[in-house]
Amino acid sequence: MEGKIISAEIEDSLAAVEEDTASWCEEELRGVDLGDKRLEWRVIDIATKLAAQPTASINQACEDWADTKAAYRLLANEKVTAEKILGPSQQRTRERMKGYGLVLAVQDTTFLDYTRHTKTDGLGPIGTQQQNLKGLVMHSTLAFSPEGMPLGLLAQEIWARSGEEEQLTEQERKSRPIEEKESYKWLKALEETVSLSPEGVQVVTICDREGDIYELFVEAQKAGTGLLVRAAQNRAVMDAETGLLWDTAASTAPVRHLKVQVPARVKEPAREAVVSVRFSSVTLKPPWRAKMPDKDPLLPVPLDAVLVQEVEPPAEATPLEWLLLTNAPVHTAEDAVERVQWYRQRWPIEVFHKVLKSGCKVEDCRLGKGERLIPYLALSSIIAWRLY
Repeated sequence: MEGKIISAEIEDSLAAVEEDTASWCEEELRGVDLGDKRLEWRVIDIATKLAAQPTASINQACEDWADTKAAYRLLANEKVTAEKILGPSQQRTRERMKGYGLVLAVQDTTFLDYTRHTKTDGLGPIGTQQQNLKGLVMHSTLAFSPEGMPLGLLAQEIWARSGEEEQLTEQERKSRPIEEKESYKWLKALEETVSLSPEGVQVVTICDREGDIYELFVEAQKAGTGLLVRAAQNRAVMDAETGLLWDTAASTAPVRHLKVQVPARVKEPAREAVVSVRFSSVTLKPPWRAKMPDKDPLLPVPLDAVLVQEVEPPAEATPLEWLLLTNAPVHTAEDAVERVQWYRQRWPIEVFHKVLKSGCKVEDCRLGKGERLIPYLALSSIIAWRLY
């Protein structure tokens, strides 16, 4: 008798979970516009099934073969695009952002590996030439509260590389306009973030070293939006005495010491590091490509630099060092510490990628064509955010 009661409680719990899953899918995708009510219903239906069993394949999540075939037809339909699937969820994200005075918009790129799916068309090279991997590139912007609560997707772009860039010389790659480079993804995501930012909410875009692009600083300045990037390049600055970014940032005295948790690396265990914090104002000098023909010249960009350096690191460890560039003014030690805390919220987007790949197992999906995988990945990204 007791066993029957427990079984009944489990069934009731599962039913409640299924009902909640269906409810949030309907709400999150409310307003999806595909020009066909049947397709719109099917998007919500397959989202509900995948969200209820996130580790399951499409075949396993669907109730029967007819349901499975309908899901495949949906993802093969030209009307069903990643942009149209993400649109309603982006609006829900915007609505959730209104409850916060500050929102951190974290950008990052990940690669989806479909190398072992040898019959899948429409993929591109990822990784190095020696690795010979095939897959898709995904660049996402996830909104977070200052405490790290994921609020939803603000922007996402998924594509297959053509492989043409690999044939160019280093000089040819550098001399192309930013609009023709893959790195333009950072500017497009910033633009979309600005368009979705609610009035009265301070939104600061956070990028790792790959986002250290001069045009990104210029674009943020033009748009009047917040930006914080971990520097990768020792750029020229307008300071006549030092001339270079790192020297300028290191020329001031530490204003604080903090304890920072350093995640495990290859052959290095996780540890707690003590770091010093310095800050200074800098003005970046435009790079040589600022004088490209038929382009408006790039102007100097004033920023604040926050230099974080580990104090007395272990002999066997890689010392922790971040040089953060931001257009959010840094006037005090407290401001500098706050910018460090903002940057520490960049790591959660990597957790989002782990949820997408390990929790939703998107790299196991076999849809035969890259263009069918893209809307599936957009839908899975919404589910991965919810799981996170």
